[in-house]
Amino acid sequence: MHGNQPVFERFWHFWGNHFAIIDKNKLPDFNTGPMQREQLRPLMTGRFSDMVYDMTLTWPMMKSLDNFKSRGPNSEFNISRRKRNKPEKGLNENHGRELLELHTVSPDAEYTQKDVINAAYIMTGWGMVGWKKGQGEAKKIGYQGSLHEPGTHEVLGKKYKSSGFDKQTRGKKQLRQLIEDLCASEDCRNFIAFKLCRHFICDNPSKEMIKTVTDAWLKSKGILIDIHKAVLEAAWKYGETEEKFLSPETWLIQITRMTGADWPGDPKIFEYDFKSKLNYKQKKIKWILAELGHLPYRAKQPNGFPDTEAEWLSQEYLVRRIALVNNPTQIGLYKNSLPEIDISKKMVNKNFDDPKELLEVLEKLEINNESSNSLIATLCSRKVLKV
Repeated sequence: MHGNQPVFERFWHFWGNHFAIIDKNKLPDFNTGPMQREQLRPLMTGRFSDMVYDMTLTWPMMKSLDNFKSRGPNSEFNISRRKRNKPEKGLNENHGRELLELHTVSPDAEYTQKDVINAAYIMTGWGMVGWKKGQGEAKKIGYQGSLHEPGTHEVLGKKYKSSGFDKQTRGKKQLRQLIEDLCASEDCRNFIAFKLCRHFICDNPSKEMIKTVTDAWLKSKGILIDIHKAVLEAAWKYGETEEKFLSPETWLIQITRMTGADWPGDPKIFEYDFKSKLNYKQKKIKWILAELGHLPYRAKQPNGFPDTEAEWLSQEYLVRRIALVNNPTQIGLYKNSLPEIDISKKMVNKNFDDPKELLEVLEKLEINNESSNSLIATLCSRKVLKV
């Protein structure tokens, strides 16, 4: 709301949802926010493959998808346990599966269960290192060769061999090689371009929209700045005839900018010492977004919050938006400085190229002494809910 790069922030929302961390193990309370702010944001001007690699190796992702528990069946770790008649610790497929399904190539690549298992083999060894009980959140991600499944592993027809002679580093390079190949594939380009166009343009993007993005991807070799520019180009070129139903968080930010409201307030309000309890103003955003059904950092599934109209366009969710706008002073959309009807007219004239239809609605409300409904009529209208 107060930054000088709103386009960057919108793409940040997209990528934060693409690399969603599910709501478990208190990850939303302590890890997900710092990960998105400190680890994801700096990656948004580089290569897509670097972003995938680095986000794959963040502690919250490792924790969320349980890769830190994964052990190669034939790793030194499990061989040692067998010799000592101790139960083995098994392979966890979660992270390998989501790397393929959600973060890169999607099921369109027609990978098999064997591909998933081999991707999981490649990821064994990566997890928490150098951490002792009592260190709290001081967790570092690293590689332990003794946990890695040795040998060559084949994923989508390509073989990834171990390299080097050091037992602690053999197999370490396999993950980087795998991610580079996945991100260079046509399936990955098409999948990510589709998701970007679906998020910014319409639920069912056309081949032409997607091609605008994939062409830029190929030309730049996956540089995100160029990919983002292509998304904006596609939105400008094709968006005039399309509608996108806004998710609750995006809608809330947009209507706040449209009204010129001082929401959520001075950024200094949110400076926090990690010792005292949150005050009312600091907690208010959480309450509002939870009421709208879109509480950041608390996705229920690894595929994040839904991006399609069908998931948000329900009677209940619409009523919640109407109820929110019906009490505009509660969130700072309205400060009684002007009648609501005047704020609504000013907002419509400022934000719409063709304000005639909405202005006619506002005039009828004024004539019928229903001016108090003017903000609802405007901010919950089709023209604002769908852009």
